[in-house]
Amino acid sequence: METPPIEELRTTAKRIRDRQHWLISAFVLVAMVPCFAAVIFDVFPGVDPKYIFLAGALAAVIPAQVVHNWQLRKLAEPTPTSGSANRSSPIAVQFDDWGIYTTLHGAPQGKVAWSEITLVSIRIEDGFLPFPYWYVGSKENLLRIPNDAHGAKELFFDGLSQKLPGYKSDKTFRTIIEASGAMEGTFVLWKSNVAG
Repeated sequence: METPPIEELRTTAKRIRDRQHWLISAFVLVAMVPCFAAVIFDVFPGVDPKYIFLAGALAAVIPAQVVHNWQLRKLAEPTPTSGSANRSSPIAVQFDDWGIYTTLHGAPQGKVAWSEITLVSIRIEDGFLPFPYWYVGSKENLLRIPNDAHGAKELFFDGLSQKLPGYKSDKTFRTIIEASGAMEGTFVLWKSNVAG
């Protein structure tokens, strides 16, 4: 049985969180060795040792965070080996220069223009597991798109990134990761400046 995309995200997010702790520890250990040497051999005379160790810790944590952020961005990118590609979802989603269209068994269901979109969010409730629903649109016209809909990954990662200013950001990808580990709740990924 194929693993659903949300389960893949949860597993990978947990592995990355665990790896972040190890990564920071490794960077700190590597950075602290020169600090100990600098203090022991008095390389910086007159400088309080706590400042040397503080500089070493910062020199370790910043690269570790950069690597961790890169891993989060890679996690959020669609992969061709995802289980959803083989799933037979009755819902499909497409997008073009005008906007987004959904179909159910090939019959048109809904559409929203890019200019109308004021909100993108993920909602997870017990009744929706294992697939969260993405809500894209406005108060007046909101599309409900299941995570496993045909064409969903292309929309969520390519289409929205290209058409919604500010959607493609670390904050958005972190919120997707947070939602992937949640059992319920609403997670706002993007909101336009004019949204109320």
